[in-house]
Amino acid sequence: MPHGSYSSLNLICKNGVVIHHYPYGIDFENGEKVYILIGITIKNQNLRLDYIANIINSIEDEELIENLILSDCEEDFIKAFNGGIYVK
Repeated sequence: MPHGSYSSLNLICKNGVVIHHYPYGIDFENGEKVYILIGITIKNQNLRLDYIANIINSIEDEELIENLILSDCEEDFIKAFNGGIYVK
């Protein structure tokens, strides 16, 4: 998980999550194919672990991730990463 530096925290305006979906996959590193790429910005470092824990809880469900890879519905992603379930 790449990360920024503490010196760049002043550049973050607000906490946020962005999800990029690549239905056909993209080459990411070492020949690995990535279908879902998640970026987070967290101004309040006290919330960092909460954001990361929520993402980890969502991506641990392999069936959910497989369904998201095949989905073309933005609402499926919103539900999946806001604790709602899910894609069928």
